Parts: sequence; C-alpha cells; structure tokens
Amino acid sequence: MIHITESGEPIEAFADTIEARASDSALAAAVAAVAAELVADTFESSRDPDGRPWAPLKRPRAGGPVLVRTRALRDAATSAQVSGAEVELVSTAYGGFHQGGTKRMPARPFFPGDSLPTTWEQAIGRALDRALTGDA
Repeated sequence: MIHITESGEPIEAFADTIEARASDSALAAAVAAVAAELVADTFESSRDPDGRPWAPLKRPRAGGPVLVRTRALRDAATSAQVSGAEVELVSTAYGGFHQGGTKRMPARPFFPGDSLPTTWEQAIGRALDRALTGDA
C-alpha cells in the first residue's frame, strides 16, 4: 500500500493505482524513489503534478521560487519512508494549507489530487518495471 498524505489524509487515487503492483519492499522502494523525484519536480518547476503553474506570490521576494524559501516543506514532502511494502510521503503540518489553499492563499499543490496524472502513472510504472526486471 502506498500512502501519500496531506495532513494525514491519504490520496486514494495514488494508493489505488499503485497498490496492486507494489507487493514487496523492493517495489515499494522503487515507487518511493520515483514519487519523491516527482514531488521534487513540482517544487523545482513551480507547477502542480498536472503541469499547471502555481499562482505567483502577491509580493515577490528574494530567496527562491514559490514554496522553497526555507526548503522545509519541499524536504518533508520528498522524504519517502518505506516499511515493508508500504511507502509514505508526508508533508509538514502546514503543507495542507499550500496543497489545498485557503480563503487568502491560492492552492499550490505538490501532491496529486483525486486522480494520478498520466505522467506520474507512467513514471511509476517504468520504475516498477525496472525493479521487476532487475534493471534498477
């Protein structure tokens, strides 16, 4: 089972898509590595998992792109933990505010929403295929 959480809530699309294919720790480790890379890509590109640009800051600041001033959120969101056949990616306590937005702040998602983007599904599928064939 793969768990990607935003404030403790699993994103079911990801879990449902991957659960059937990731049945042991080697496969889970492959999924964890590629999922962490995919999340890191969202921060580097300032785009959500579907490729849409994040809303710019109302008051631009020096110190890096949106959501990367201290790197704490990015580092937490890209730290995959593997336990047996389970993988978990969890953001910081405030990550859910950025993921879903608030009345005063636009959403800037870094985890997939209700459906897994095709690019993520393909990347994870390739990683699983490499792990299954030993081409890791």
